[in-house]
Amino acid sequence: MCNIPNEYICLVGSSSLAVRGIRKNGDLDFAVHPKKRHKIKESVLPTDLSIQKNRYDFMQITDRKLIENSSLHDSLDGIKIVRPEITISFKNHRGKQKDERDVISLGEYSSRSNDWDWSTVYYDDHPDAGLDQTKSKLKERFSLNDSVILRAAESIRYNGYKYTAIRAAEEVFGKSKVERVINKRSNSFEYYHPGEILYRQYKGERFNGYHIALKRAMETGDVHLTPQNIDYKVGEFDQISLENIGPVRVDAEFRIINPSVFLAYLTREIRYIPIERIFDKIERDYNKEWLLDELDSNSDIKSVERHKNEILDAGGGLVYFISWGSMINNFDQIEEDIDNEYEVQENIIFDMSDNLEDFIEEAYVMQEASPFGKEWKKYQLSKFDPVIKLMKVEIHEASSSEKLFRQLNSFKHNLRENYYSDVPIGCYYSILHCSDNWNENIELRTMIDKYGASSH
Repeated sequence: MCNIPNEYICLVGSSSLAVRGIRKNGDLDFAVHPKKRHKIKESVLPTDLSIQKNRYDFMQITDRKLIENSSLHDSLDGIKIVRPEITISFKNHRGKQKDERDVISLGEYSSRSNDWDWSTVYYDDHPDAGLDQTKSKLKERFSLNDSVILRAAESIRYNGYKYTAIRAAEEVFGKSKVERVINKRSNSFEYYHPGEILYRQYKGERFNGYHIALKRAMETGDVHLTPQNIDYKVGEFDQISLENIGPVRVDAEFRIINPSVFLAYLTREIRYIPIERIFDKIERDYNKEWLLDELDSNSDIKSVERHKNEILDAGGGLVYFISWGSMINNFDQIEEDIDNEYEVQENIIFDMSDNLEDFIEEAYVMQEASPFGKEWKKYQLSKFDPVIKLMKVEIHEASSSEKLFRQLNSFKHNLRENYYSDVPIGCYYSILHCSDNWNENIELRTMIDKYGASSH
């Protein structure tokens, strides 16, 4: 090329995708060693050839370094070609629409490649001012694509039409609404996740589901009492046939009318529970004041409180936060910050010395993260102590599920900003994790049991 030896030239851009069979390249971009750059007259180059000067400066990689450092390029028949890790770093950094498909394809390639080197990937994920959610998600997962058409095309290609249609409907109408429609049978019942049903028992900061907890305490023999104002006729809920008991009935404010039926579903770990709305308001609140009127014994009251927390946990009604090992010196402060906003019911410490990667893999399968995103998380967290802290958090103020998780997501990002200065650059998303929906709460609870954490 212009009588310049190949050793002074490196192909950049989509050439690194073409040589790996990811896609064809339409033109040819190349970098030239500064010693020889003066020999090229750009005005006489063919239209499909383009010289790129210091394209990777943002990674502190000059053209000289790119060409002289063999870890930054491959060599094919004497021709140097930039490494794919450098290409994905550049395309993610530039963030143009045309780069998005390549980021997705390279992310998928990384999961099946035997020579992918994470140490050469640059990830400039400093949080944007105002924490624009769309941009934050793009940076967090790499594979997320702001173009609806491209996202749909990729999803249809890898997941099929049915899956893509459901995901699209969720974006328009909200995840919980779509799930209820999908689970609806040939009757007039709606279907709700038990976590959402429990969450809806709050009114302001007051839990109005103590009749459920009292029923549970009575059935287990922890409280010897039969209040007349609580449903107690069904019998032991774990022995009830679900075919015969019908739906959980709720009033106009979504408060449970038949707690035994709800507990029957809960003990069977039913993921979606049939709900029948009775549009009459219950005259009384089953709150703490009601419980104090029903019970005289302080030990009985404590027992019911314990059962309340167990029911919230079993139903996924507690929201889970995870502090990663990058924050080990701030574990207590982060818990205090969360407790000041909500209420931390319990914290659990995981020693993940032998299975941190497995834990990350399972946690991000639930979020449908890309292979690239999961591998990036594993790589970043491998730099820190393999310890995580999980916090079970009670949310007192009920609202719609969509609004709740939007608020939690905003709160999570605010905490990340507060502690970002305490971690190395590139570790913004390795500070804190929070459940994104009710299903994820249940999955995280299952993971807690699986990994055998020790409670503190």
